Amino acid sequence: MARPNLITGQITIPAFQQYIAVNPTANVSSGSPNISNITNTKLLYPGLGITNANFPSGTTVVSVDYGANTAVLSNNATGSATGTTLTVVFPDGFYYCPGSTYTDVNNQYSNADIQAGFQIVNIATDSNSFIILNGVFNLWKITYISNVSIDGTTLSFYVTFDEEAPYSYFNRVPTDAIANAITQQTVNRSYGWNVSSQVYPSLQSGSDIAQSNLDAQNISDYTPVIIGQTGQQFNGAWYVGFTGAGVTVTGDGAEFEKVTVTIPGGGGGSAIGIYGATGQVSSGATGIFFTGSGVQSVSSSNNFVTVTISGGTGSGSSGTSGSSGTSGSSGSSGTSGASGSSGTSGSSGSSGTSGGAGSSGTSGSSGSSGSSGTSGAAGSSGTSGSSGTSGASGSSGTSGSSGTSGDAGSSGTSGSSGTSGSSGTSGSSGSSGTSGSSGTSGAAGSSGTSGAAGSSGTSGAAGSSGT
Repeated sequence: MARPNLITGQITIPAFQQYIAVNPTANVSSGSPNISNITNTKLLYPGLGITNANFPSGTTVVSVDYGANTAVLSNNATGSATGTTLTVVFPDGFYYCPGSTYTDVNNQYSNADIQAGFQIVNIATDSNSFIILNGVFNLWKITYISNVSIDGTTLSFYVTFDEEAPYSYFNRVPTDAIANAITQQTVNRSYGWNVSSQVYPSLQSGSDIAQSNLDAQNISDYTPVIIGQTGQQFNGAWYVGFTGAGVTVTGDGAEFEKVTVTIPGGGGGSAIGIYGATGQVSSGATGIFFTGSGVQSVSSSNNFVTVTISGGTGSGSSGTSGSSGTSGSSGSSGTSGASGSSGTSGSSGSSGTSGGAGSSGTSGSSGSSGSSGTSGAAGSSGTSGSSGTSGASGSSGTSGSSGTSGDAGSSGTSGSSGTSGSSGTSGSSGSSGTSGSSGTSGAAGSSGTSGAAGSSGTSGAAGSSGT
């Protein structure tokens, strides 16, 4: 199918510059990559470097909003400033071409028709001797047009080296102030049209042939290489087909289009349940990991996985100890030893009336302990009489041996603690009545009579001396 002619012509570039005569200024804010109030936004273009005291070395222009006079740089500012100068730094193979003049021999096109992407063929100059190299040409591509004059011919723009390898590798520089062929490129950027030196006699001799050679080289360098799943390469394929359920193929529409092939898979299989010693630990595992000193190897062949685990011949670990058996029933209590004779009561305390303790008369029931009546002397510690209540503990007669504690009777004050009744302590021992199994020591209960010597209830009277 026939296509419209491409725009071609001749363009004279006074100078390929790697500097800008007047650098723009802008406002910068510490901690931000954004700059604003740029005095001449058209002098900035993505890819240019920026040198400024408020930005780290290597900062470049990321994007420019020409309408808002703002831009985004690649690094955050380290300080704030208003109207600070941004020194533009050109990377290798990047030039600014101000005040260039476009000519169309038929006057069908003007400078307004020149767009980013147009190709320029320029004869090269040796970077050491600065002598023009006859027959040596390079391709340049317009990347951004900063100004278009109303005169229909003058414009300013940026260009970048449009061949493989860094431009500095060739030890050349562009040649200034000569006529150069310029051409629009095809939609898919395959090539531009050759511009004949017979139509534009000011062009350098051989430029049209050089343009054909350079385009042919670029086209041949775009040979696709397909790499398979195992790393094998398929060079120079004309077509690549993708098939299978759910396969989708999309492109991003960029100049060098990136094609994305989506191949779904992995679905439809049964979930794998993993079980441990205590039950299921996962109902849909996507992987199993083997660990431990016994794992020797894990290998795969034809979708089968083999796990080699050594060991299993050694002794197992000891089992946990069994629970202790229930305790046997208690043996019957032995007969109680004979009660020790009650110690002689200490001298009665000066304590006054322990009469109040007479209530311990109830201990009289322990009368059988009367033999301990000698403790009555302790009755003088009437306060201990209150301990007469300990008489009830008389059953613990086994404590009678503690009768010696009658000395404590002197502390009539203990009477309040009835339990101490001098020998009331014996009474407290009576609490050991649990020894009752030694019932025979009940005789010690006589210490219950400690209240009044056993008749004991009467010892309550002695309590009057508690005061």
